[in-house]
Amino acid sequence: MNPVLLIFTQITVTGCGFLVYFLYAVGRESRKARKRTRVQIRTIPNHAPESNVIQLETPEKAAAREKRGASGR
Repeated sequence: MNPVLLIFTQITVTGCGFLVYFLYAVGRESRKARKRTRVQIRTIPNHAPESNVIQLETPEKAAAREKRGASGR
């Protein structure tokens, strides 16, 4: 057989094997992603330094603030 054809065949088989494994890994990760929670909620102390954290108020605090009005801050 032609050596160039053998090399091309080996490269093709290796590429197909990698593609099959890659698609298997993507499918495995997508199944795991559905099971994970997308949002993590945890309490943060008020004296935390400036950071890229979004702090959400509890419903009780939000209701109390609405009763006071915007000027009551």
